[in-house]
Amino acid sequence: MHWQSGSKSLQNVHGENNYVAGPGAIQHIHPRESGSSGRRSPVVPRDGTQEVAGDCSVNHDIISTVTKNGEALNSWKFIARRLEVPEYKINDIELTNPSIMERLYQAILKWKELKGRHATKNALIRALLEEDCKQCADDLKNYIP
Repeated sequence: MHWQSGSKSLQNVHGENNYVAGPGAIQHIHPRESGSSGRRSPVVPRDGTQEVAGDCSVNHDIISTVTKNGEALNSWKFIARRLEVPEYKINDIELTNPSIMERLYQAILKWKELKGRHATKNALIRALLEEDCKQCADDLKNYIP
């Protein structure tokens, strides 16, 4: 595949325009379906992440599950860093919140604010696993919204 100059379509090696760059994703147009009636299915989001079945946006229940876990509480700063919360925000959270539970809660909220729709349960699980918070990650894997 290669980009066709001046166009928003991609061509495969056979010269067929089966892919269209859409907002936030490259979409595949099924070859048997043409024109505007062709169904499009997301292939790869622009940021390289892929939606996974069972994934959802981070919500209060997910954050509460994490903040009740001792191993996550002990690693709150490391988890915040894995979530790419800026260091100065981590320091602000630490200075303004005496409770470790609240620090972790605020760090996850800040991450959600910064990442928007990309702040998902699976992204949080990855960060927890990278910090060896396996029990907490398992608890989240079993969470069904």
